Amino acid sequence: MRIYGHCRFSWFGISDTGRDISDLETAQKVLWHPERMAVRFHLFETIMLPSIRAQTDSNFVLYLIVSEDMPQVYHERLAAVTKTTPMVEILRTSERDIARALRPAIHSSIEIDPKALHFRIDDDDALCSTYIARLRSIIDRSGFDPGTAISFPKGIVSFFHEGKAKHAEFYKTYVAAGLAFVVGEGYRRNPFQVQHRQVGKRQPSFVDPTFHAFQVTWHTVNNTKGYNRIVHDHTAGGTGIDRLLRNNPDIAEGAIVPAGLEPEIEAGFEFADAKGLRAMLEQTLDARSLAESFGFL
Repeated sequence: MRIYGHCRFSWFGISDTGRDISDLETAQKVLWHPERMAVRFHLFETIMLPSIRAQTDSNFVLYLIVSEDMPQVYHERLAAVTKTTPMVEILRTSERDIARALRPAIHSSIEIDPKALHFRIDDDDALCSTYIARLRSIIDRSGFDPGTAISFPKGIVSFFHEGKAKHAEFYKTYVAAGLAFVVGEGYRRNPFQVQHRQVGKRQPSFVDPTFHAFQVTWHTVNNTKGYNRIVHDHTAGGTGIDRLLRNNPDIAEGAIVPAGLEPEIEAGFEFADAKGLRAMLEQTLDARSLAESFGFL
């Protein structure tokens, strides 16, 4: 069974921007603002893309979905930073509906084989180095029907607390990062068409919580914070941070990472050490300097 990944890179589409950005003029001003794009490129180039290159099994395709209307300077940088990563294919589209945008990729994936596996990842997150290998081991040993979901719910989160980048363990049964689906006869939905929190209520699934499968990254231009501001203050806390602090009192008292977690991060994410991952996040606090260094301003 062939494996395909999907990542939206500042895509001007309904499932990515909601309805906060409904016209091209707003997309130019907000979605593709130089400071916002600098943060996204920085995390993509230093966290997400290295995790793709570091996969112990490189036999997969990762589609980067981008809007044709995205400014040319960003198209050029994206092409330049991915040209040495052969598993990455840039999919430029004028579609704003994710089903229509990815329909050709979904259909072509099952033209040779009757089933294919499709997963999702965001451009600011990372997959552990054995993610693809573990996926392949599972599907090679199983006879999963189309519509079956595969979830690795345990990972890590990198976030800000008291102005410093920190790490903690993160667990969500059907987390979006790395969530995969078997596609075939009777099920041809792409991974973004499914509300990940509801997967367990709607379709059969396989869940393996035994290893740290991903890093989710909470930063200054997270899409979930909305588009009412270009750069958000992620040092001020919030419900997610409050929950992490309740579950990790040592971090609440000043620790950078819970005891014993740092070696596990470095064992799972072979492309960087834990301190380096946190350093990459801290650089997002100065979005303007990043934009200037990239030549976006």
